[in-house]
Amino acid sequence: MEKRLTDITTLTAVESLFHNGVKDPWAAKLAGDLADWYAYSPVPTFILPESSALPADLKVAALPKIVEALRQRESTVMQPRVCTTGSQGTLLEEFQHEAVVNFLAWCKSNPKRLQTWIAVHRQTWVTGGHAIRIPHRYLYDVTRAFSESEFRGSAKLLNIPLDDLGYALDVALRYPLYGQFAGEKSIYLSHPLREQRRWPTMEVSLGENPPVALSFAPSVASIASSLTLDQYASLLHEIRAVVSDRGLANIRPGAIEHAQASVSTISMINGRSIERRKIFVPPILHARRLCWLYDILVLQPANAELG
Repeated sequence: MEKRLTDITTLTAVESLFHNGVKDPWAAKLAGDLADWYAYSPVPTFILPESSALPADLKVAALPKIVEALRQRESTVMQPRVCTTGSQGTLLEEFQHEAVVNFLAWCKSNPKRLQTWIAVHRQTWVTGGHAIRIPHRYLYDVTRAFSESEFRGSAKLLNIPLDDLGYALDVALRYPLYGQFAGEKSIYLSHPLREQRRWPTMEVSLGENPPVALSFAPSVASIASSLTLDQYASLLHEIRAVVSDRGLANIRPGAIEHAQASVSTISMINGRSIERRKIFVPPILHARRLCWLYDILVLQPANAELG
């Protein structure tokens, strides 16, 4: 099976479903996508930006709770691929203007999504972990864009503080870097905020996501908001077991008879049947963006190393 990675922003989006307060605008969709990603990953791995000097106890505290919830059921899953963040990276000057213009064009076309996403990332359960992992707010030196009239004008038009708009830009700009970490042949489940625009010199191959025999994503997405974090983690763990027991990872997409596309009753909450739901997925998979990223030349990640 291909190596599969995701990122903290995606995990945070899914976890927002299980907190009081604002929900990530893509939370339900990503909860379904994460179910397939988790079930079919040999070793589910996520990209983790963090300071190399971070003490072990703080490393655990800085992780999203969803990581801990999944590890409680299988200790070997959710392994981090570390990107050290000791100093800020720099956006190449020849690409800065184009990158910022493309980002702002999307922002002005999606103001409600952007404002909702920023509201999620203002919540203390998000900012606390971010502050621990990254000693400065931005992984890249995006403050240089603050002096551009178009950036300042867009922040005013969107009624978003400059530093929050800069944070959203910084998160989006990590897409090429994280794609480089994932590697050319890997499947990277990224947050949609990163996928909504073209980045200079970046090439993305589009394909089915996920390329699996049986997708659980639509059904999980439809019920995720009614679950607790513990129920959701239990559901993903059981789906992973079904995929393993039935050898679904070794069957090509679409090669399952319609009658077999119904996975009857998955029990939740540590194997205790307090609620049982019938998961039905048609055998025809719906394509979604799948990013195989390569030839990433946009950014200079200062001191970025693989761990």
